[in-house]
Amino acid sequence: MADEPSPRPTHTETTVQDIARVHSEHFDNAAPLQRAVNALTRWIGRPSVLVGLALAIALWTVSNLGMGWLGLTPIDPAPFAGLQAVATLASLGVSVMILASSRHADELATNREQVTLELSFLAERKTAKIIALLEEMRRDSPALHDRSDDDAEAMALPADPEHVLQAIRSTQPGYISGGE
Repeated sequence: MADEPSPRPTHTETTVQDIARVHSEHFDNAAPLQRAVNALTRWIGRPSVLVGLALAIALWTVSNLGMGWLGLTPIDPAPFAGLQAVATLASLGVSVMILASSRHADELATNREQVTLELSFLAERKTAKIIALLEEMRRDSPALHDRSDDDAEAMALPADPEHVLQAIRSTQPGYISGGE
């Protein structure tokens, strides 16, 4: 009997579902044109499209050269100005689609970064509160040795994000430009 994966804990399953919901909402709430651009960009990015494109260019070239060899007037004689124009326009279109898709993906990344930052601040405040409560319990409990712990007292205070940013700027010049 094959080893079956153990079920995920409830809190893990909930977290996975929450992340999937955030991603789904981001793409579901996109404008119809954005969804179409994303779908077309995904389709163009497939390896089969690259192979098809190479075959189409080869067919175009061979057919136009073959027409010339057979004494017929080629539709697009060498140096294939028509093919160059089509390739240029297609490249422009694909570039714009990639930029639009990238911008949409960047919006999701920015939202994720914001949520991560806010959760980090919240977790830091919760941790500081837990340390403060543990220190209070240590001071109030007759069963625990009461002593002064400067590190614990400092950690019991929530960090000030602006102070942290200033510390980074002072120790790593140029790391964060501050909007310059």
